[in-house]
Amino acid sequence: MEILDRFKDIISVQDTPFVIEFGACDGYHTSLMCDILNKLRPNFIYHAFEPIEDLVNQINARINNFRAINPNIKVFTEAVGSQTGTFTFYKSGGGKTENGVIVENYYGSSSIRKPKLVTEAWKQMTFQETTCNSVTFDDYINREGLNGRVIDFIWADIQGAEVDLITGGKEAFKNVRYFYTEYCDSELYEGEIGLNRILELMPDFELVEDYQGDVLLKNKNL
Repeated sequence: MEILDRFKDIISVQDTPFVIEFGACDGYHTSLMCDILNKLRPNFIYHAFEPIEDLVNQINARINNFRAINPNIKVFTEAVGSQTGTFTFYKSGGGKTENGVIVENYYGSSSIRKPKLVTEAWKQMTFQETTCNSVTFDDYINREGLNGRVIDFIWADIQGAEVDLITGGKEAFKNVRYFYTEYCDSELYEGEIGLNRILELMPDFELVEDYQGDVLLKNKNL
């Protein structure tokens, strides 16, 4: 089953589903999920994280129509990591060109993890070293007063920082029903972990479906 079809099933069983998106990029999937939620469960809560201000502006432009009628949609200009504070950030850029025309942009591969094999796999991808604000999953939950609140679905696309999200959210993940994350078994970014290690770090979660590069996990205790 496609992930957005599963998403519909997951959120449909709740009156007020709570969804978090880590690494929202330009808001493409944010808009898709908000549209699904608005049609099926209009009282939804949605929190999105993206550390690049220019991309946050794009996210807001895509979902302004939903935010106008739903006060429970928030967009945070920060990354999620294993520590809270200001840290080095690797902002991606460049693009694939054909006949002098850019056919693919690489602004969606930024990470708090230092690039490694990713620049070999995508030769025209560039990275600029800068800084960003980062928060742990646990600290965010405490900050927003969400302790004990069940989170129905997490969508994580954080470019090799999966281990940081998991280790920084040991308490928070106890209240997460479904976790959908990108993974790679090659070290595209320094310290990136593959699927087997993700499963080892999350013993309370079981594999629902492996999409070969993305995976859906379910909390066995919820």
